[in-house]
Amino acid sequence: MTEKGFVEKTENGIVFVAAMSSGCSGCKATCVGCGKKRIVKAVSEEALSAGEEVLLITPDSLLYKLMLSVLLVPLVLLIGVYLLISPYFSSAMIPALISIAVSCLYLAAFGAVSKMKNSFLPKAVKER
Repeated sequence: MTEKGFVEKTENGIVFVAAMSSGCSGCKATCVGCGKKRIVKAVSEEALSAGEEVLLITPDSLLYKLMLSVLLVPLVLLIGVYLLISPYFSSAMIPALISIAVSCLYLAAFGAVSKMKNSFLPKAVKER
């Protein structure tokens, strides 16, 4: 997936890009998100300065990895934890709450790790 945008600022190899999805450029409809500036955090190996036009490149493999991490793993945790601990409780409510809590903890930990690592960010490349 690629998007065009303009560099807003750079900090230590991290680029903040004002982006608009490619579908919005030729659109004549009035959508809720259209016309609003969306800032995307990206990594760049090139020296970029504010105002330069760039392409944001997000590989499909990254999108699949994120889908797996954010959707499938919490669902498996939710069902797995519930099935593992439900025989030990007489009520179904307690295992359900525990499995929801475990899934939420996973998502919180995943969010914290993904903010620290730049491996989940798209790449910004100068438009030629």
